[in-house]
Amino acid sequence: MSDSENGSKRALRSDAQRNHLRILAAARTELAEHGPAIRLEDVARRAEVGLATLYRRFAGRQELVRAVFDQYFTEEVEPLLHEAAADSDAWRGLTRGLTGSLATVVRNESLLLAVRESGVDMANVVPRFLGPLGEVLRRAQADGTVRPDLVERDLTAFVVMVLAAAGSGAAERATGAAEGWRRYLALLFDGTRAGAGEDLPCAPVDGGC
Repeated sequence: MSDSENGSKRALRSDAQRNHLRILAAARTELAEHGPAIRLEDVARRAEVGLATLYRRFAGRQELVRAVFDQYFTEEVEPLLHEAAADSDAWRGLTRGLTGSLATVVRNESLLLAVRESGVDMANVVPRFLGPLGEVLRRAQADGTVRPDLVERDLTAFVVMVLAAAGSGAAERATGAAEGWRRYLALLFDGTRAGAGEDLPCAPVDGGC
């Protein structure tokens, strides 16, 4: 193969990658501006690509939403989780990791709604979330700052509860603050402290959450 042919192929791959990233960025903007019910035609128009180009990259709305969420989780959530796991103070790492993760998810509520409404399979996200936080949870239990009967799956329940309070508007109505969900997360954190109350009932089962 000639140098010119190799160069042409590299240029095509580069163009395809640029289009891919432009489509993802356009989809994020559409979600932020218009909510979860985005139209692929609008995404293509904003990305300045043809609809056929979009469909070559993504078979449909579900595939696009999955790709947008994966990029978001990789770039905005996972760094917070790994930073938490690396913190020398396990309690600080655990609370900062959960607080930071929830803050960015609350800001991107439309994306989360789109994931739910599109039926995107989130099973692969759970180990990516629980892996780093589970590590720091075990360290916090080992140093005696977190109650010993807390398990990894409880952390996903924390997220679900706080997002329910934030997404329904209940936290803001109760506190009068846009970030009122932080109050209820603080209450949950208090319940995770070593010596906080009686033993917990009903331990989560494998496959839950």
